[in-house]
Amino acid sequence: MTFTVVHRPQHPSFFPEAPYYVIAVELEEGPLMYSRLATNPASSEGLLRHPVKVVFNDHAPQQKLPFFELA
Repeated sequence: MTFTVVHRPQHPSFFPEAPYYVIAVELEEGPLMYSRLATNPASSEGLLRHPVKVVFNDHAPQQKLPFFELA
């Protein structure tokens, strides 16, 4: 996993969620997937290449989005 921290979102609808982590995860199957961490860690120290697992967060009725949490 690699990441960046978004402190200043591009759209006002994301302002209440900032800061948040946008991550790139290399899946076991090979593809690279971009997503977010479900919860912000206390520190970004040691996060590079940290293993993660997928969780599905409610986004809208009948819709869930894949986020990740630290394994």
